[in-house]
Amino acid sequence: MRAGNPVRGRRGAFTLIELLVVIAIIAILIGLLLPAVQKVRDAAARISCTNNLKQIGLAVHNYHDVNNALPPSRPCGNGGSWAFLILPFIEQDNIVKLWIPNSSYHAQSDAARQAQVKTFFCPGRRGPPQISLDGDSRGSVSPALGTCSDYGVTVGHDGQTEIAGPICNNSPAPTGTGAFTGSYCTCSGTDPLLNNIRFTSATTFATITDGLSNTFFVGEKHIPPNCQRMSSCGDSSVFNSDNLQMVGRFAGPAYPLAVAPTTAYNHQFGSYHSGVVQFLFGDGSVRSISVSTPGSVLALLVQRSDGQVIPNF
Repeated sequence: MRAGNPVRGRRGAFTLIELLVVIAIIAILIGLLLPAVQKVRDAAARISCTNNLKQIGLAVHNYHDVNNALPPSRPCGNGGSWAFLILPFIEQDNIVKLWIPNSSYHAQSDAARQAQVKTFFCPGRRGPPQISLDGDSRGSVSPALGTCSDYGVTVGHDGQTEIAGPICNNSPAPTGTGAFTGSYCTCSGTDPLLNNIRFTSATTFATITDGLSNTFFVGEKHIPPNCQRMSSCGDSSVFNSDNLQMVGRFAGPAYPLAVAPTTAYNHQFGSYHSGVVQFLFGDGSVRSISVSTPGSVLALLVQRSDGQVIPNF
């Protein structure tokens, strides 16, 4: 009679030590994987942000082709800002049709003021809908909250601002040193419900004598996370020409780039990308500028006609 096979021993469950080792290995793998995933997400957001700025650049160039001038940062009479003026050139005519023509921001409906434009938001920071929480009130029509934006035009290097807001007739010449300034303007009506706004831009490609490839046009606005959609950080409605800080920023020795999202707000440019802020140049190119770039270099890049040689940056 054949002897039977010996009974094989059964494998027991994992011991505690084995289980802890497995958990530790998984934790290490996750720890190695998460930074890579985050880098991929950051890279994708940065590419999308670049595309937004390129679309804005194309819109600005098309606006110039049609009007033989750059859009003003904010027309006097408190008409729609540069961000509103380029809407037809980024396929947003539906918003323009909501707008009462040649009338002030505060004369518009909520639907017109609060219409969202995805191109105006960097996905590394946030996405629509983003409606201002304050800062857009004026007189009898308060509140007049509107859509926000992560991008602003470059208006100057030294904090000097141009006259805008409700002033209409015989307004002083715009004084900003950047590619985008205020405008010459006439209008009628009663503040804040002004109408018959007619403006003439103060800058063209020809006035940018330093060269389009050497001049900032639009950049990422610095908006700390604790005051998004608030006027205290220049994040009320980008369509509202009432306040310069909503539509643009300064860059220069007194206005260096924000080194991080949590940097104190100072009317400067900044981003949620690591170590860089993205800018649209006048020639339509988009470049990432290091947050360590000296303010003196930023001032040269902002000014449209200072005639100075720009060092490597």
